[in-house]
Amino acid sequence: MQEKDEKGVKKCDCPIDGVAQIIGSKWNIVILRDLFLGKKHFNEFRKANPEISNKVLAQKLRELESLGLIIKKHEGDKSCYELSEDGKELKPVMQTMAEFGKRYCDKLTHYQDLISKL
Repeated sequence: MQEKDEKGVKKCDCPIDGVAQIIGSKWNIVILRDLFLGKKHFNEFRKANPEISNKVLAQKLRELESLGLIIKKHEGDKSCYELSEDGKELKPVMQTMAEFGKRYCDKLTHYQDLISKL
């Protein structure tokens, strides 16, 4: 069994693997993506991503907060979430992923169009 650090992240020798463990989760990456557009309340995450359950969303928000990537702030009787300084450092990574995804999806769509014409 692989050892974990104090934040529950598996210790690894490869920095890419370490980052993938943190942001590689489907919901973690979606939450981070949403926060790059600005701070969000819990219900705003739910509205933007209706397929995530309240339980999973709460768990993932706590996980990202414990990792130091997001901050939970209280605004009156509501809480909102925003990126921490460490979370903001993921911006070039997210931008590169978005650029690659766009190019890849465009290629995939092109190939799907070609296949459908066969």
